[in-house]
Amino acid sequence: MPWMEVTNWIGFLIILGGAGMTFHLMARRLRQRRASPPGSPVQRLESSAEIASQVVLFGGMTLMIISQFAEHVSARSLPSHLWLTFSGNAAMLVLFGLHLGRLFMRWQLQHLGGMVDAASGEFMARA
Repeated sequence: MPWMEVTNWIGFLIILGGAGMTFHLMARRLRQRRASPPGSPVQRLESSAEIASQVVLFGGMTLMIISQFAEHVSARSLPSHLWLTFSGNAAMLVLFGLHLGRLFMRWQLQHLGGMVDAASGEFMARA
């Protein structure tokens, strides 16, 4: 089995792990919402774990894309729809980068002791 197929399978397993994390956190968030009193305004930011689950999901997809691209390069063949392939791959890489940036920004906020006001979206230092 070539290394590209192994990388493809690893990416698929990472996607399954990210999807499992996402569904688990979504179920936990629904349980918390049901437990809150009715009519209470609930405005909360995503936790670091929720963002990390999305990073894992998109990271697995990115790994699969890279292995497919490496397979095409090693076989010296072009995909059937070249521009659609390139634009889809570029969009996936941008999404992965955006989610990774959000995770790093949230980590930095927690590390520096900052917080975000949920109503205005403003960054503040904890008192």
